[in-house]
Order: sequence, then structure tokens, then C-alpha cells
Amino acid sequence: MNITSPRSIYILLVFTVICLFSQTISAQNGRMLGLVNNELVEIDLQTGDLTFVTNTNIPAGVEVTNLAFAPISCLYYGIINPDSNPTLVSISWGGNYNEVGEILLPIDPIYSCKALAFNDNDNILYASVSMNDDIGAGVNTAESIVGLNSTNGEAFFKTTLSGTVENDIDDMVFINNFLYFNDADDLSTSNFYVSNFGTVGATMTASLLLSTPYIGSQDLSVYGDQLFITTADRGFYKFDTNSNSLDYIDETHATSEYNGAPIVGLDFGAIELYYTLMVDTTICDGQSLSATINVIGSIITWSDGQTGNTINITEPGDYWADIFIFNCISTSDTIHVEVEDCGPCALLYNSIKDKLDLGADTTICDFHELEIGIDLDFDVDVVWNTGQTGTSITVNEPGTYEATVFFEDCEWPTSVFTLETEPCDTCIYVELAVEEELFLGNDVTICLGDEHQLDIDLDDTYNIVWNNGETGLNITITEPGTYQASITTELCMFDSDSIVVSTSVCERPCEYFIPNAFSPQGDTNNDIFKVYFGTATCTLVEIELLIFDRWGGFLFKSNENEWDGKIDGRPIGVGTYTYLAKMLIEQDGELKNIIDGGDVTVFR
Repeated sequence: MNITSPRSIYILLVFTVICLFSQTISAQNGRMLGLVNNELVEIDLQTGDLTFVTNTNIPAGVEVTNLAFAPISCLYYGIINPDSNPTLVSISWGGNYNEVGEILLPIDPIYSCKALAFNDNDNILYASVSMNDDIGAGVNTAESIVGLNSTNGEAFFKTTLSGTVENDIDDMVFINNFLYFNDADDLSTSNFYVSNFGTVGATMTASLLLSTPYIGSQDLSVYGDQLFITTADRGFYKFDTNSNSLDYIDETHATSEYNGAPIVGLDFGAIELYYTLMVDTTICDGQSLSATINVIGSIITWSDGQTGNTINITEPGDYWADIFIFNCISTSDTIHVEVEDCGPCALLYNSIKDKLDLGADTTICDFHELEIGIDLDFDVDVVWNTGQTGTSITVNEPGTYEATVFFEDCEWPTSVFTLETEPCDTCIYVELAVEEELFLGNDVTICLGDEHQLDIDLDDTYNIVWNNGETGLNITITEPGTYQASITTELCMFDSDSIVVSTSVCERPCEYFIPNAFSPQGDTNNDIFKVYFGTATCTLVEIELLIFDRWGGFLFKSNENEWDGKIDGRPIGVGTYTYLAKMLIEQDGELKNIIDGGDVTVFR
């Protein structure tokens, strides 16, 4: 056999590997985090359950409200001193706290700040603030939206609320360029609104989505088309923006946890990005594989020490990358790369290696033997570790067996086969060998007078004697009873599975035959059309036989069970006619009516 075909495989494989050289990774989303008792926790969106993430270095006595995640800096932002000198602070996903700066406008004063939200549409962090000093006892009015410089807290004026909407934003989030917010109305009602976010300096009006009994909102976050809300009593809600419905999820934690404090900040952030590289792969020796991570502004360090967006892989091993961007550190998954010989012998081996498998390790009786070997579609030379040659050998000794296969310039190993032997009782072995064939079937009930055959599926090397005195692989029975067979070999004897046969009286159908053709031409052969009763299961008592033409016209009627093919003494023409037989029969001492009909063809 020549090796043109393996070389063709080699060319195809090299082309495939080259096509895999350029791969790009993709990012996955993050998690919903909250701030409670100055600890970062993850919130289960289905149950409200909390999982501790990390402690923070927020100073004792400092209370941070609101959380807004900004992907551009990979930081969570919050507010301290909201009612006097509102100050912007940041918290990294690792828990590092930093005061960014007081929230100030160049000219206009800011008296309070109540909510933060990041707008993905323009990549700006916004705050709801009071600019009109309309702050009564226990009441903070936030009627304006300002954009913030997330590096120093400086603000620029964006828009104000007006119209029939209460001029107050307690908590807010952005979905695309729409602002969703809620407001407590005299601490008796929670109102949810939506507004199309306007241009700088424009007045913004809002639409009321839902008015519901007061829930004591602490912070608001968004995931998909649902808003998630934490409350002062540690409750967790979701608001569906498609149906404008508010649902209570559960209490987030017991009063014994986190000193009973509520979750004062909430937002969804990609805090631990995870990048997927290509699937594990194999390359040819001497070839290279490239992996690329495209993350703008990132510093990437690969597990083998290489840096940069792209690495070239030529050696086998596991590869992954650490990705640094702003305040985040991300990691890629791991790919495993194998390097293999892609020469003609290696390629041909990959196509036939399954046929070089000698099978699973086996245990046999010490008086038996076993044949092992390989079956290839071309001629090879095979040398076994026993010194024997040939594509198969017979083994009966415990040990390990393997072979080397030679073909032209190629040499391949087979798998290793381990054989163990154990002493076996000959008779027990025979019984186990025929155990499935000894099953005579489930117990059965037959009709009185019927026959039933019992079979044993063995070859004629076994002697079989039944308990009714018969011999052979099968017997026919008509009587009820228990039937069992003794099966013997030259040295052994054991019983088969027994079966109980019962009989019962069965209702049998009346068996008769009506021909579909006859030839009334006077030769005494098939001259008469009649109903034939072939068994003794029923007898004819009375009959009314009617004949019709093919259009349903009446032709003939008789109370005798025969028709000679004549109408009024004259022979009927050749053709197909319809019959109807109304019969009274006696069966098992009972009278029964039977009506049958069909077509009969007359031949001459």
C-alpha cells in the first residue's frame, strides 16, 4: 500500500491548523453587588440571598449611600454627607475606598445629593441634586440632574424636572437613554417614573409608571429590563419595565447578620471580567498558533511571560493571561495545546489507532483460552511481546499482551491488554453460560384443546429431559401443569427455569368461508356459491341469501345455503355481483345471528 492518502491528510491538517492561528476572546458579564455595614456583598437576583465578597476600608462612622458602577473606570461610586456637603467617593471591586471630591458646580450651589447613576449612552456619571435650597425638616428635594467628573467630583448642569411630576428623585438608573427613578410621596406612596433624558439645560418631564404603597427605597439598580430595589427593612424587590409591575422577592438577610443594617448601595457591575480563549487544540511540530486578546487600554501578561495582545504558541502546555485595565484585574480561561508529529506515519496512525486497540482487560476461566488481535484493511507485519507474529494470537496465561505493527517505514504500538484467569467449577461455568437460554417464559394460560410449545435455545450438545418424560429442545403441551427440564452435559446436570401452564374455556369465533368467485357452467367444479363451515365450532341453523346487481338492484333470494348462478331458471351473465348472507348459527349450545356481505364474481 502506498502512502499518498496519508500525505493528503497531512496537507489538509496543516491547512486547518493555519486557519486556527487567529482567535479573539469574548467577555462575560459581572454580578449584582451591594454595600451593607461597609461590606461588599453579592445579591442573588432570584432569592435576595447575600454572599460576602470583601471588606472595605471605609472609615468608622462614615456612611456611604448609593452605588453606581462606571465601566470606564471599573469603580463603584457612592455619596457621603448627602444633606450638607455631598461628596463623591469610589470603592473598587477589591474593597478600596477613596474620597474623590465634593460635588460642586462652578457657580450654582448644590445643597444635597440623593442618587447616582451611570449612563452607558454617553459614558457619564450623573447625580440627582437639590439646587433650590428647598429642604424642609426631614425632606430632601432633588429636582436637578448634573453630570460628574469621576476624578474630582466637579459637576456640570444637565437638566431639571418639571410638570406634574413630584420634583424629587430618590433613586435612579439609566436604560439606554431613558431615566427611570422613584420618589416617596410623603412617605406613604412610592412612585416610579420614566423620562427621555434631555439635552444640557433642557427641562425634563416624566411619565408615571406605577404608584404603590411606600416601600422605603434605599437604592436602585438595573439588569436587563428589570429594576432591582433594596429597602430600609432589608427587603428586595424587582420592577418589570415591560409590565410596570412591582414584585417582592424576599428579605435579604436577618437582623442578626450585618448588624441588621440595610443594603444602602446596589448596582450591577462587570467586576470580574472573564475571557474565553479558543478551545483546547493540537498543532503540528514546527508550526505555531497565535492567541489574541483585544481589550482597549489593557495591559496583558501571559502565563509564559509574554506580554501584549497576541502570543505565538509553539510548545505544548497550558496558556492563559492576566488582563489589567484601570482598577480591574481580569483573567482569561486556560487553553491546553498539544504538539504532535504530523508526518505520514503519524497521520496514518491517527486514522487507524482505534483498530490497534486490543480491547478491555478480561478475566477468563483457567481452562479456557481467548483470541486477541487487530483487523486492518491493508497488510502489516505484527510482532507480539510473546515473540509470536501475525495479526492475532490465542492466549490462555495471565499477563499483559501488546504488539508492534510495522508498515513500510512506519512503526506503531497496539494498546496493552491484560488477561487474568481464575479457577472455575466446570458445571457452574456451563450453567452461567446457558443461564439466559434456560428461561422458558412467563407462566401462561391457554385455551382448552389448544397446543403450546416450550423451547430452549441451546445447541444439540446438551441433553434435555422434561419432567413429563419427553426429551429434546422443545415440547408441545395441551394439558395444564408445571413443566421443567433437566439439562445435562457430559459432566454436569442442572434444572432449567420452570413454567406453570393453566387452561381455561375460551370463546371461539364462528369459522366460515365465503368465496369471492364461482363458475356455474355445469362441470361440477365450483358450480355453486354458498357459505362453507369448515370446523365444528358452529353449525348453520337458518340462512337468507340475497343477490344484487352492482347498482344495488335485487336479483335473487333463497333460504337455502346455495345459489347456482341462475335467476328464474336462466343463467346470469358474467360479472361481479353483491351478496348478503343473514345467518342463524348455533355455537356452544347458543344461537347467534351473523350478517355478512361482499362481492362475488361469476365466470363461465
